[in-house]
Amino acid sequence: AISNNSVNSMMQDEQQRIWISTLIGGVSIIDPQTQTIKLLCNGAGLSSQATAGIIQDNNKNIWITTTGGGVNVIDLLHKKIKYLNKAHGLKTDSLGVLMCDNRGKIWIAAKGGAVYLLDLQKNVIQFIKEAQDPDAVISGILEDSKGRTWIGTTTNGLKIIDMAGRMVRDLKTSRGTFGGFIQSLNMDKQGQVWVASPTGLNVIANNSTIIEHIGKTSTTSILEDKRGLMWQCSFFGGIDILDRKSKTAKHFGTAQGLNNDSLQSIKEDDGRIFICT
Repeated sequence: AISNNSVNSMMQDEQQRIWISTLIGGVSIIDPQTQTIKLLCNGAGLSSQATAGIIQDNNKNIWITTTGGGVNVIDLLHKKIKYLNKAHGLKTDSLGVLMCDNRGKIWIAAKGGAVYLLDLQKNVIQFIKEAQDPDAVISGILEDSKGRTWIGTTTNGLKIIDMAGRMVRDLKTSRGTFGGFIQSLNMDKQGQVWVASPTGLNVIANNSTIIEHIGKTSTTSILEDKRGLMWQCSFFGGIDILDRKSKTAKHFGTAQGLNNDSLQSIKEDDGRIFICT
């Protein structure tokens, strides 16, 4: 079993292993090929077992943020862990979601609505003042097909940042139907951004126009599988699989075999779907 039932995030590495970040149990690593689970915790070198975001960068290192222990950077090749915290220039060690952009730079959300950009080649940490929002809790960071950065919050909607032009666009309640609370962000193969919120799903085109609002289900996360089907996870209603071509949907919940209707995160591995509750 995984180390803790409260899951914050999940990712798949280049070896097809699933890394699961938990609220107080560190990280669980599932290897589908060997059908084993390994635990990564304080005893293995983590700075804190209260883990938050998790990604793999372009150098195949694993980045794990924590709520109190800064960032852990795992060098899989040399089997070492490096640490990044206030001593290295961050203003807080309480960190959340993170993202590796197409230039290999790392975006890290921090407590108090702050966002940092790490340039690994120049070894520079940059504070992104355009993203600063003291009242916001950042729930998602995404890079779109135009190289813009989307930042979702649980209080103040969406910010779209164009770093090239230093431009910021806000999408809030008055300009859409998702309100101020955003649970997660996902981009599909067409370059459209899917916004999961307590009031349903919203699909946003490249020009930042909301082109579709889907249902009223309180949505936690969204996945587009290799067939182009959209998997919509919900807080209390299980999962809906949306087929946009046929405009049909299939539902799965406890009645269909799920052990819980409250779902948090979803990933695909070689045609297999991993769902965390």
